Amino acid sequence: MNIEVTIEKRYHYNGEVEAEVPYVNGKKHGSQTGWEADGTKCYEMMWREGKEHGMATMRYDNGQKWFEGMWRDHKQHGVWSNWRESGGKEDEMYYIEGKRYGVIKWDIEGNVTEARFRAPPPTRTPTINLIAKLKNHIKKSVS
Repeated sequence: MNIEVTIEKRYHYNGEVEAEVPYVNGKKHGSQTGWEADGTKCYEMMWREGKEHGMATMRYDNGQKWFEGMWRDHKQHGVWSNWRESGGKEDEMYYIEGKRYGVIKWDIEGNVTEARFRAPPPTRTPTINLIAKLKNHIKKSVS
């Protein structure tokens, strides 16, 4: 069985690398990284067989995290966090297999302005375990 591995490189107008995108047998697979024209890393995301799968992180121009979250087979899964450019956390959203089940939002001073959670239908043990983890995470974030 032949495995073809390639790295696509994209470039900015100034010749600096904009992105490196890995492919295995013609599908995105592995860690994709992107940079600003000045060489500052602006994002990193994981792929598996052509679908987003794993951690994704994006940054503002100043290097501060903009958002971070997990993908599972091209669906958001787990905690997705968003930050303001100044560094304060703006919100967290809680996903299970692409569906949002909870959110916490903070104002610019760090006060919780909204906290909602709805239980998804029980389907299987890993999902139930994740629900318990998300509920504990929400309790810690709000208190």
